[in-house]
Amino acid sequence: MNKKVKFFMALMNFLIVVTLTSCNNAIENESLIVLMNAKWEISDPNSDYSSFEFNRDGNFIVVEDRTNPTFRAGLSKEKSSFQQNSSRIGTRASSDSKFSPVHFGDFQINGNTINLSDFGTITVASITADEFSFSFTIESTGKIQTFTANKVKESISASKRTEIFCRTWIIHKVTIDEATLSETDKNWYVYQYGSEWKVEAEKELIGSIVLFTKAGTYLVSYADEELSPGLFWWKWGNEEESVIHFSENNWQNNWTEYGFSAIELSNTTLKMTDNGRYYELKLTK
Repeated sequence: MNKKVKFFMALMNFLIVVTLTSCNNAIENESLIVLMNAKWEISDPNSDYSSFEFNRDGNFIVVEDRTNPTFRAGLSKEKSSFQQNSSRIGTRASSDSKFSPVHFGDFQINGNTINLSDFGTITVASITADEFSFSFTIESTGKIQTFTANKVKESISASKRTEIFCRTWIIHKVTIDEATLSETDKNWYVYQYGSEWKVEAEKELIGSIVLFTKAGTYLVSYADEELSPGLFWWKWGNEEESVIHFSENNWQNNWTEYGFSAIELSNTTLKMTDNGRYYELKLTK
């Protein structure tokens, strides 16, 4: 066997090993994503965090524990903008504070390590359908905490429409129908944006991310990075699953009397309306 043939066979064997390894890693990563796709609640009173949540679009939501003394000490110095954000997509949130208990972004899996963008790193110890044990290293300080979290029961009834709706969406078009606005809403817009309020209000939300989960989580990550994410609860408002009700300030027992209407929902697009505001969204992935 000449040198060229030997080299070719060695190269082919190497490529086969690399390909099989890559495929196995991809399968393992996908299996982990399937198990992770849930909200995980931490009951440890010494934890800095109350929950970690992940979805199949590769996003995470981490909520700090507002009862933790460290968190409460921060609030005493500076009011959290989390408490000031409005759950209505079309309402401008406050940017008075950068101290937010809600952390949102993308995650990447590498073996048993999960990198949470610009936030920290999770090292998986074990995970089942109901329990998730892991350590978390926060990027800013290097502090490490170890948790055993329990899966939160999905509060949204399973259905084909729920499966399609519970994804990560990005707003790519906003239209405000001035004729349907109340005088109160119109005056508010003028106060916030000036005489060109319609143009400014419509373009401000372009690029904002809206996420819904089966655990009842509803998050808005505003295109304006100075605004903290708004985190709330949601549920279907009718049997047809065409109306979305949401809570104020993440209270499950404080549902609004109005809600969004999902006027069009497909595997790739979502159109919603809210009191004269029309939103067109598409999947982020």
